Amino acid sequence: MCSGMCTHFHPSTRKNEEYMKHLKEHQYLHTFKRDGIVAVVRSPHAHPIESVHVRITGKVQNVRYLTWATEHAKLMSIDGWIRNVKDGSLEAVFSGKSVSVDKMLDICKTGPSYAQVKQIEAEACDPPRGTGFHILSTHDPMKSPAYNKEVTSTCLLSSLYLSLLLFCIYI
Repeated sequence: MCSGMCTHFHPSTRKNEEYMKHLKEHQYLHTFKRDGIVAVVRSPHAHPIESVHVRITGKVQNVRYLTWATEHAKLMSIDGWIRNVKDGSLEAVFSGKSVSVDKMLDICKTGPSYAQVKQIEAEACDPPRGTGFHILSTHDPMKSPAYNKEVTSTCLLSSLYLSLLLFCIYI
């Protein structure tokens, strides 16, 4: 299972060979071969991935902001999540190409038509677990910080996944 990070194909067709050659020339891919199947892995230099933890304040709840943000994130292929916070703000993690994340932050300054965004705070963070963009349940900051637990778990899982992926590439 590759979670969208690599593509497997049999290099028997000329079209696949030409496509792979083109992508390697532009440093988009690293490839390795095992049992006659070629696995193509996206190069980390092809599209820098950025992850930010975001807090959005203002009139942002009960104005369809969560749905609006989810739709835009999916259109821009951004992974992560968004949720309401009991203090009336929103909390989110956006992860994807730097250009897409920057664009998402820009459009979040406006939000949907009934929203009145007062401030957006963003700081770098670890990428979220899994892929896709999701709405999470409301977070209560008075309870133990769920985000810190998620970041710790994400960091460990990401490190393990990356180590395994690199090990497979160099075998």
